[in-house]
Amino acid sequence: MFAHIMSSFKNAIEGRGTCGVNTDNGYNWCGHLIPEDVIINIFTYVPAKDLIKSGVIVCKYWHHLLNCQHFWFLKLKTDGVRLSNARRQRLQSEEDERKIIYIIQGLCSGKLPFNQNLILNPCGRDRFEHWRVGHGGDRIVIECPPVGSDEIPREASVPTQHCFVTSYYPGTRIQVIDLEKRGINAWIMDILKPEIHISEWVSARWDCNSQSFVEVRLQRVDEGEIEVNMEWSSLDNDIVCRKWYKISRVIEDYPEGINNIIYSSTGQDHQYWAGHYGAKTAGSSVVLVI
Repeated sequence: MFAHIMSSFKNAIEGRGTCGVNTDNGYNWCGHLIPEDVIINIFTYVPAKDLIKSGVIVCKYWHHLLNCQHFWFLKLKTDGVRLSNARRQRLQSEEDERKIIYIIQGLCSGKLPFNQNLILNPCGRDRFEHWRVGHGGDRIVIECPPVGSDEIPREASVPTQHCFVTSYYPGTRIQVIDLEKRGINAWIMDILKPEIHISEWVSARWDCNSQSFVEVRLQRVDEGEIEVNMEWSSLDNDIVCRKWYKISRVIEDYPEGINNIIYSSTGQDHQYWAGHYGAKTAGSSVVLVI
């Protein structure tokens, strides 16, 4: 429907109707003047994808309105896209308006995957798809539901009860998040500087202690690298075997030029038993929070 309306406007402007542009006061449609603030207000309720794809080609006037950062900041608010004060200030201080508009359009249209888990197949529902696996002992297996431990709690926000289970020698699964392929170029990371939230849910069987280790490496365009680690062991104080625990960390102070995130999860049991008595993990997560 919106595309049809856009086409009608375009035809009128090209001489097949009575539309024209009043460069001083707003848009003249069939002899009626529509103030600029009214048009902008209407546009804020139109889906961003339609504005980007169709709205900008209706006429030069609309193209001008839809290429102003003022409008897109209003659109951001109308769409309820949350942006911390710090990120908003960083965005507003950017000198290249084209970059500002590109980022806001991406946020409003959902093209930029911020505030969502970038890990694919985080629990093993699709077996080992998207993971590079280094099997140890009797290999890593998928359980559903978990054997020898409680069900994965609701707080984990996972859709199923699938989990990865390790053995008596370290088993590792690795996933590389190519930010550019996900639509987030290094310069977008540099401007917004999102918090990088990493987390994983882990458990041990009731009858065998185990340990888990998460390593996250942030790779830079210049081939530099920063490494962040998290460890968990059922032998730690206050840990109850069979219960699930969330291990997490937030990375804020990182250098510019980040273009890859490498997530690695390793687990094994403490007692070297044959079979699958090692750490159980689910809900692996990497979220860029703005």
